[in-house]
Amino acid sequence: MVQVAVGMPVLTGFILLLLVIGFFVAIGAAVALVSRAGWGLLVSLQRSEKTVLTPAVELMERTEKTAERADELAVKAQDLDGSLARLRKNVAALTVLTETLQKASQPWLSVRRYLRK
Repeated sequence: MVQVAVGMPVLTGFILLLLVIGFFVAIGAAVALVSRAGWGLLVSLQRSEKTVLTPAVELMERTEKTAERADELAVKAQDLDGSLARLRKNVAALTVLTETLQKASQPWLSVRRYLRK
């Protein structure tokens, strides 16, 4: 004879089956919610890749090209600085030569003026 305590519900096979089904339904609902959130995250990641990552890669490539161009321009600027320094040196030499020629020609100009008179 099985004694049942007073006030304790008796778990029959049907009630246990309902509890197991309820447990699996609850787990299925939780899995569905997590799957839906994961899908939303995947879609969001794909959208952000299209809107952020692709332009960022393009900007990075443009930045690299700009840096290369800046390096080329820096080399050209150094060449121009060298050319400008040579030009200044040549202008200074030309100035000295011109002054020397003017000083050397003064006596000849004086003689020429004297002979014209």
